[in-house]
Order: sequence, then C-alpha cells, then structure tokens
Amino acid sequence: MTCWDGNEGGNLGNYQEAAKVFERYLAARPDDYVAKANYANTLGLGLLREYEKVIEVLQSLPTEVEQELVVINALASAFLGLNKPELALEVLEKGSSNKRKMTDEHMKLFRYLLGVTYKELGEVKKAIQQLNKVYIEDAEYAYVKELLEELSGGKTTGGS
Repeated sequence: MTCWDGNEGGNLGNYQEAAKVFERYLAARPDDYVAKANYANTLGLGLLREYEKVIEVLQSLPTEVEQELVVINALASAFLGLNKPELALEVLEKGSSNKRKMTDEHMKLFRYLLGVTYKELGEVKKAIQQLNKVYIEDAEYAYVKELLEELSGGKTTGGS
C-alpha cells in the first residue's frame, strides 16, 4: 500500500495528460522544485504507478527540498510500490529527524507508511505501534483499521 492507493478509480488519461503538462512546464523551468515534487506525485497516482521515475525525480531535488516530509513520504511510498520495504524504511528513518516540521496530515501519512513498511518487513509489533498512533487520531484513515485488524488477529486495538 502506498500513499497513492485509493486513486484507482481515477481516469488514467487525466493522469497521463497531467504528467505531460508537468513535463512541458519543467522543460522550460527545470528549477521549479515544487512543480517537480508535484510531477513525481502525479506519476504515482492513478494507474501510472511509475515508481522508478518518481524516485528519479524526487532524488534530483536539492537536499533541503528532499528533506521535506511530503517528499520523504512520496519517496518511501514509491519504494513500497516497488516492493522494497527496506529502502522505504531507510527513507522514513532518515526523515524522522524532521518531525518538528510536520503537519498533522503529513505526520499521519508518515506514521502510516512507517507502519506499512514495518508490516512488510515482518516487524508486527512496530507496525502495530505506528498504525495505532494513526488509528487513535483518525480511525477512518486509509486502510489503518483493516491493517490493524489483520495484524492483531481480527480485532482493532486502541492502544499499544
């Protein structure tokens, strides 16, 4: 599960067209890092799932931009999309030093991705801890309830 899951119902053509618009724009303005980050997110949306290209674009950003939580979340999500949870964990652990800069929504996504990554790595206890933090804040967030039920043997725990 990536931060782009749940967008499958979108029109593939719209995402492809958006990606083309970003490519034309970035050809003229290659230093627009916000546009590059949005382009990378577009590549991960819908059915495009161009994770290798997402990673390439995000890793081309300057260090100070790469350290933004939205970029960290997208990069980790791309590695999860490529079934490389060990790389997603490295990205998330590196990004955890920026917690003071996180908004609530970005923090929820960060914890959710960390929980999913731990799940993929077989670290169930750590996965449950992170997913519980999300569940306590927002029980309807993404697939957090279903993941907790799966990891907890069919019941959602509210604590750690």
